[in-house]
Amino acid sequence: MSWSLVSNAPSTGKVYSRPLALNERSFYFDRIFNGTADIIWHHTVQQTDNASGAGLFSEENVKRAWLTLKQWYPLYGAQMDDSDGGDMVKFVVSEQALASCHPDEVTVKTVSSSAEVNAVVDKLMRVSPMGDHHLMSRVLVFPRKDSPGTCEFLFRAAHAIADGISGATVGRTFFDALASPPTPPPSLEERLAMALPYTELNPTKKMSLARQRWRRATARIIYLNRRSRLAVSSHVRKLTILSTLLTDLLTQGGHTVPNMVTNKSYRTPSTTNRHGCRFTLAESNAILATCRAHHVTFGTAISVISQLAITRILHRRFLRGDLPLAEWEYRRRQPMYFGGPVNLRPYMDPDWKRAGGATEIALHIDFYEGALPFMPTPFGTRTDAGVPRVGGAPPFAALMSHPRFFLRVHSFKRQLQRIVRNPLVRDISAARQPGYVARKK
Repeated sequence: MSWSLVSNAPSTGKVYSRPLALNERSFYFDRIFNGTADIIWHHTVQQTDNASGAGLFSEENVKRAWLTLKQWYPLYGAQMDDSDGGDMVKFVVSEQALASCHPDEVTVKTVSSSAEVNAVVDKLMRVSPMGDHHLMSRVLVFPRKDSPGTCEFLFRAAHAIADGISGATVGRTFFDALASPPTPPPSLEERLAMALPYTELNPTKKMSLARQRWRRATARIIYLNRRSRLAVSSHVRKLTILSTLLTDLLTQGGHTVPNMVTNKSYRTPSTTNRHGCRFTLAESNAILATCRAHHVTFGTAISVISQLAITRILHRRFLRGDLPLAEWEYRRRQPMYFGGPVNLRPYMDPDWKRAGGATEIALHIDFYEGALPFMPTPFGTRTDAGVPRVGGAPPFAALMSHPRFFLRVHSFKRQLQRIVRNPLVRDISAARQPGYVARKK
């Protein structure tokens, strides 16, 4: 999975390629399946130094910063070559591509308000998600007429070359380059040496082959045992709320958000929708302070918050008669399954981490899966007027007390701790990948 020199011609400079690892190939299939796995980061920037004038957000300066980003993180300037078939997809990186901008790779357009930017996000995610798939990444810049000195930035990337943690590095590197003088480009070979899949950065590769085989075998058994705790039912699939992860096995019990499922659903491209809710700074500080006071992270608490949100959806449908009593009785006795990403960077090769790997832009994640008990239904099968309603469903306070809420949060936290503290976390991640790729194909 290392990089190989393909050519070195005067017209293109050096050209390197490497095969996609299994997790990258998994997201490759997601991408060609209606663009369901692309990432968009949205930043709003306010210029505070008027001495730099309008040149800060000029197209020339934006392109210079973008090229700097690509030269430091060459996967952002890569192309996917699938000419040999889906099982032989390769990343191709050329010096020429890193030193120039493709059409539509950088877009600078003045807008009247943030509403126009939100319309662009909606178009990229939902209306025409495949419209720019000839590009692995791009940046869209929108200076605002209604707020002089304010500019909104959209960074879009294929999930095969980035993950959520990469977003911080993208923003930090780009905006630092945008506001700084030009700097010499780094060595391409040195940067490609950092752009390796996590399977190549597993410290256990330095062990003997026998020990590596034992670790892989043990990891696969652990993975299958974890899956067996969620497996096997004939008709109910799990829905992950915190990520787009779908399991390669059917779950034992559990349930989804109400939806229409047919024998074509598994091969019907999904359509992305989004709904945002903005908290004030005071509200955000209060949320984080409450989490710290209970020794949990917001990322852990969000699973129980999501369960309560789904519970209100189901209550609303049952109270208005859209959910049959038999289905309600089934659902209120079932556990709920949730999943999300696990950052694998802390488990990588120590030399790679010392060279800056902890902030490298690449796909270096696995997924966790956890279970929560049945949804709270304190009113049983009642649908009378005595059931409290806010927006058609019982309010959060009527469904679960604070002590019970944090009891479930800590239960979920212990599940996550068992996952991330396992010494075979990298090998377990590798054990799940073949099934993911096979399912997505």
